Order: sequence, then structure tokens, then C-alpha cells
Amino acid sequence: MGDRLEIVTSQPRRDVESVELRNWASRSQEDSASFYNRKLQRALRDLAGVDEINVKQKAETIGSSCTGVNEYYIVTPDGNVLYNAVEETTCCSRFWCGPARSFRMSVRNAVNEEVLLIVRPHRCDACCCPCCLMSAMVQSPGGYVLGYTRQKWSFCGATFSISGREDRQLATMETECCPCRCCTSMDITILSRVGEEGAITKRWGGRKRYVNMDHEFFALQFPAGSDLRTKAVLMGAAFLADYMFFEMT
Repeated sequence: MGDRLEIVTSQPRRDVESVELRNWASRSQEDSASFYNRKLQRALRDLAGVDEINVKQKAETIGSSCTGVNEYYIVTPDGNVLYNAVEETTCCSRFWCGPARSFRMSVRNAVNEEVLLIVRPHRCDACCCPCCLMSAMVQSPGGYVLGYTRQKWSFCGATFSISGREDRQLATMETECCPCRCCTSMDITILSRVGEEGAITKRWGGRKRYVNMDHEFFALQFPAGSDLRTKAVLMGAAFLADYMFFEMT
């Protein structure tokens, strides 16, 4: 008699990554997790011991075309520049989808080496829509997935689940009841899985006469005890929040 066949009692697990995320992401090479962990430790060594970062958008002049891209400086509270980030998107996506557009955000160090890639697919920008909710993925150099930020549908405010590569929850993120992106300040609460609290804080800088109104500044305070991998995923969450609530173009 041949070998006895096992009865299948469960369906295959659905891939948690969306089609858009896979299409926009970099292809991961076949290397071990420890290899990518070593690369991550070297790439993000400047974040070790850093509890808070400030993200400053580079000013654009009035009348910039749809081919313009957003650029950011990631600095410590005392002004030390750690990284710069450059948005990669298409003209049509920027023009037709506005702040809800898909993009790849390349985060680079002082010698222009890419240390992180933040991938955000296009999603619906309607608060009453329970499907097509916002999401973002963070990769380390070489295309190794570090984690995800996924919006969870809710009646009031916006809530997010922040998880690692294997969908192990790292933190949650919540906005106030009725977030508004127009000419206002905002505090977004981050709560780690062990109960430590952080925040994404935006302080509106006021009307500027010669630059776009959405040239803003926001800060990311990491929950106490966050490791480098968690900090990287939280940076992706911060840029997702920036486009959802702060960005105007």
C-alpha cells in the first residue's frame, strides 16, 4: 500500500501583503534574516539612543508642478541631521490622487546610502469607507520587510496597527476624535505592546507668504525601550500619518 494521504483541514493562509505593496516594493534577495539584521544595525546606528526625531519638509516655491517631489530632513531635537528622505511617485498619481497617492519614500544617510524604503500604495481617502484603508510597509536595504502600518476602520478618529514582519504587533496608533489637516496642530498617540507611550506631534507653523502652506514640521517620539527595528517601522507610520493628515498637495 502507498503512503497514507493526510486530510487537509485548513485553508492556506492568505498573504498579508497587498498587490500594490508587492509591486512597489524592492525585490528581496535570498539572504538570511541575520544578514539583514546586521545590515539594519549598521544602517540605523545613528538612531541608537535617540528618543525623538524631528521631520522637516524642504520648502517648495509656489507654483511647483506635479513632477515636483517632497523632500524631508530627519534631525534630532538639537538639530543634528540624521537622514534625508525623498519621495518617489508619478506625475499622474501626484496630480489626480493628491495626498492619498502611492509612493516610495527613500530614506538616505549622510553619504547618500539608502537605509530604509517606505512603501505606500494608493488607498481611498474617505473616512466613511470601511475598505481600502491606508497602509504602509518598511523595508531595510536589500528589500527585507521590517513591518507594516495598517489602518483599522473606526467611526471616530483613525486607529492603526503597527506590526513586524511576521505580523506580531509592535504598537498601536490613534488620532483624536476628528482629525483635521487644515491649519491646525495635532497629536497622534503611539502605544507600544508593553504599554510605553510615544507620539507623533505636529505644530502648525502659521501662514507663510512665499512657500506652500503644507511646508510643515512634525516630531516622532519613540516609546521607551523601542529597538532599531521598531523605530524603523514607526518612521514609516509617521510618514503615513504625514500624508494622511498634514500633507496638502
